[in-house]
Amino acid sequence: MRKFIELRYRLLPYIYTSFYQHIQTGDPILRPLIYLDHEDTETFHRADEFTLGDNLVVCPITEAGSEGRWMYLTKGHYYNYWNDELVAGGEEIFCQAKLDQIPFFVRAGALLPLDPVRQYSWEKVDGPQEHHLYLPTEECGAVQSQIYADAGDHYDYQKGDFALATYTVRRTAADQVEVQVTREGTHPLPPTRIHLHGTNGKPKSVNVDGVPVAAEQIVEAPADYRKIEIAL
Repeated sequence: MRKFIELRYRLLPYIYTSFYQHIQTGDPILRPLIYLDHEDTETFHRADEFTLGDNLVVCPITEAGSEGRWMYLTKGHYYNYWNDELVAGGEEIFCQAKLDQIPFFVRAGALLPLDPVRQYSWEKVDGPQEHHLYLPTEECGAVQSQIYADAGDHYDYQKGDFALATYTVRRTAADQVEVQVTREGTHPLPPTRIHLHGTNGKPKSVNVDGVPVAAEQIVEAPADYRKIEIAL
């Protein structure tokens, strides 16, 4: 219980962004699979699987004592949140789930923001915000993710005191990934630590705004970075 409550707090930047997108577009925060692909008849009778926002797919365990379950992922590619396994959608899969896990997948190409662990939503936390970049496959095309932030306790966002960052992730070659960032608003975003998923080892090189950085699985980047280039 504690693990999942803390995960919920870590996901607050993503959840907050999903509510912002709901206000802008009317898209619900929780969406059935048919909402993702209404031409896929396999989604018509799926009542357990759902998405949270644009990039997370969740399938709760509903039977006591179960160590896993069959579930369906729509067409595309997804990463298992717990072990980074890359899974192709468009078919039913069996997902192992321990007592402290649930089937939980991230869309390939997504950038998932996570805050440090906190014990209540308004607690001040130290340390950078983590941006978990799930590298796209060549079939993904350009994948967009957003992060929205504001002060959270007044209406100055109506005067421009907000931050909206849009991340466009694409493979520019079989061994090259590029992240382009556009920003709106004047509200500051926190410093960033980028975690790379799906590299199958240390990248050959990473450039942030043209500056080479250590080619590890974790990359330090300024809050206002605009472009990342990764050679795999």
